Amino acid sequence: MLTKGKTVLEAENRVDIEFDKVMEWASNNKINYNETKSQLMLATRKRSLLGREIDVFLNNEKLKQVRVMKYLGIQIDDQLRCDKHAGYITEKCGKTVHALARSAKIFWGLREKALDTIYKGAILPILAYGVPACIDALQRRSNQIKLKT
Repeated sequence: MLTKGKTVLEAENRVDIEFDKVMEWASNNKINYNETKSQLMLATRKRSLLGREIDVFLNNEKLKQVRVMKYLGIQIDDQLRCDKHAGYITEKCGKTVHALARSAKIFWGLREKALDTIYKGAILPILAYGVPACIDALQRRSNQIKLKT
């Protein structure tokens, strides 16, 4: 769920109102939400509000507040930036490359065509996923260096 407000208090109140609607719908449809798997993030570009604790409850349990959240496979921080995502996919590609390299040792010296197939099938999809959502982060030099590695 995503909501906004001119103040943090207004945003908290809107979340409470929307949660009531969602919980009523869930009850009518025999669905339960797991509050331990639910997270809360205060997203703002105002530095003075970063790290501020807010209280939102689900099933009478306070939701865990995080500074970085993974949504549809893309990591977004509380400033609505994808810098953490660049690091995440760099790490994921690195693990994939190392796993493939261990497998490739069996066949000593893979040919260029095989390496191209591996790159297009395993590495490129990881690198390309979420690019439109993270285009601003990908234009920063530090993230470009990570991804080129």
